[in-house]
Amino acid sequence: MTHPQQVYIARSSLLLTLVAILFLATTARHLPVVENLNDKLNHLLAFFVLAMQLDFSFPDQKSTYYPKYIALLLYGILLECIQNFLPHRTFSLADVLADGAGIILYLSCHPLFRKLPLLKRRWH
Repeated sequence: MTHPQQVYIARSSLLLTLVAILFLATTARHLPVVENLNDKLNHLLAFFVLAMQLDFSFPDQKSTYYPKYIALLLYGILLECIQNFLPHRTFSLADVLADGAGIILYLSCHPLFRKLPLLKRRWH
């Protein structure tokens, strides 16, 4: 059973991450920390983390409750649509695929995460 304070922390971190990613996806500023990594790797890692935060934010839903992950992928598509209207950005289907890959990678890691002492409380 997950403690309510843990859920609050997970939801707060999810919200902060969503806002940070929205900023990074729409800013015209050059951020060397982000730009030095491969763009598709950035997307994959970001949506891996978002999927984990989403899963921990709603512990009463099964990890395999796919509508929450579909909503997360729709967020990625929305970001790409917003970028399509920005002069310094473009829509990228490859970015959406990398977002989906991050979510799938998280779901693929469930058997491992369920065994890690630090994380397994999420499922018990």
